[in-house]
Amino acid sequence: MYVRPFPTGTGRVTVSRDGGGQPRWSRDARTLVYRVAGVDYRAARLDVSGALPRVVRTDSLALGGPSDRMIWSYDVHPDGKHFVVTRDLTETKVVWVTNWLAEVRAALARR
Repeated sequence: MYVRPFPTGTGRVTVSRDGGGQPRWSRDARTLVYRVAGVDYRAARLDVSGALPRVVRTDSLALGGPSDRMIWSYDVHPDGKHFVVTRDLTETKVVWVTNWLAEVRAALARR
């Protein structure tokens, strides 16, 4: 994975030699969080003061355990220290109740 300066788009800087996907920029635009192999999260800190960005540091992030395979989407919180993560809901039951208001009224009338 790589980044290019905006708006020129000239030059390119490698962020990850291991590939990556689902990149998310922190709100300060100095840290790029991304996923590798679908389960490993990494954060690359960039120095953006020069003509081309430069990767200063890359860290692996621990955002959970083996269940990370179920995480489909995430974003970096504005404070840059937290994440919002969604999980697969296939094991969650959804119960649709139709005509619920009539059931509530009938229950209240029986009191």
